Amino acid sequence: MKCLITCLIVTAAFVSGSFAKDTDKPDKAPSGYFTMDEMDKAQAKAKASKKLIAVLVKGSNDNCPHCVAAMSNGQSALRGDCVMVFTRAGSVMEKASALGEGAKSGLSGCPDGAAVTFVVFDPELKEVVAKMGRDALETDRKAVSEMKKTVAASKKKLFP
Repeated sequence: MKCLITCLIVTAAFVSGSFAKDTDKPDKAPSGYFTMDEMDKAQAKAKASKKLIAVLVKGSNDNCPHCVAAMSNGQSALRGDCVMVFTRAGSVMEKASALGEGAKSGLSGCPDGAAVTFVVFDPELKEVVAKMGRDALETDRKAVSEMKKTVAASKKKLFP
């Protein structure tokens, strides 16, 4: 009984800590990502390292296991060919407006809530190279593989 109570207390502390993390800094970028406010730096790095830019548009639900799996699959597929940028779905259009029509068009329609979308651009943010949402990222390995091939081909074309 003592063990059960201890487990419940530890679990409650862990869960409440997870929720606190979500509300304290909801726009904090994951490790290895630039924020949308740092897009100039991301573009400079992409050009210098001859990479594309992948924008992760994340919904507001950070506790969704499907989103975690989708993020992991997207990162694994794109990290080698792209500079990674993070933003929240709730503020994406406001931030994209300052980046031009290509970015605005590519980032439109990204859902909020339990959602993950990766949008890959050329370093100038004028052309969308690939776009994939949570369901495909999580479960469709063939589609993720095709996206990776498309990104690699586009990178090779832009940086011969």
